[in-house]
Amino acid sequence: MALVLALQARPAASAPASARRAASRKAIANPPHASADQGDNLLVRATVEALTEGLRLAGVGAKEYQAAAAASPPAPPLRPGDVAGVLRALRADFDRSYFVTGQLSDEIYDEACLYADPTVSFSGRELYKRNLALLVPFLWDAAIELRSLRRLPPGSPAPAPGGGSASSRFPGGSSSDGTSAGASAAAEQQQQQPAAAWWRALLGDSTSAKATPEQDAPAVQLLAEWRLTCWLRLPWAPYVAVNGTTTYTLNANRNKIVRHMEAWDISATQALLLLLRPSERAAWRRWGRRTS
Repeated sequence: MALVLALQARPAASAPASARRAASRKAIANPPHASADQGDNLLVRATVEALTEGLRLAGVGAKEYQAAAAASPPAPPLRPGDVAGVLRALRADFDRSYFVTGQLSDEIYDEACLYADPTVSFSGRELYKRNLALLVPFLWDAAIELRSLRRLPPGSPAPAPGGGSASSRFPGGSSSDGTSAGASAAAEQQQQQPAAAWWRALLGDSTSAKATPEQDAPAVQLLAEWRLTCWLRLPWAPYVAVNGTTTYTLNANRNKIVRHMEAWDISATQALLLLLRPSERAAWRRWGRRTS
């Protein structure tokens, strides 16, 4: 399972070098706080690194990426504050199984959106779509079931898959210092403001721009609960089944997603073990049924 989901989180080597460098800097600046231990993360990263490089050299996913782009024509951005519109677009994306097709609504994602799961994190909407395209040829009867999609109350941590809070498992809840994701997002936005504006505000300059109530409000967060099932097109046809949540954090205008955070109900080690377990669709089992 780690390969299926973590491949999304590794910037595609075919992307421009500048984008890969930016993604690497973002990953270092925003390390995940998952429940999986560091050993799990290192193992998954090493495996994904080798597999992704092999897929890139083989030219895997190029046609799938183009097909996904053609199936998701550009749409005008949503008006500021249209949270309901973001929810509608997300439901449409789940209807198209965007996790396993790469077909998503570009207009609701910031181009530099941060994507993370319990193993790694990176930024870039197009990188995310390219890495999803790498998976498509290997997925067999993939299905994503959306169980719920809702807006979280301000300041509330995202529940972990299967109940409880994700704050101790994943950065979609609280960070390692106890800061909520909404507060972290607000802090990032403040740090991006020009220093001169801060000094004008501090000195009481009446010409300085004043924050609107919308900008002062906590970041809006949406939560999706889902279940992913599929077989992988490998000789032993491993079966993957995982319950997860995705926490979407919106920008200050509340019309684009700036953080896309996944949490799973299994660890990275358990995910890897799923990939080693033959299923009833294993090639030798199917061959035996045909010859019996």
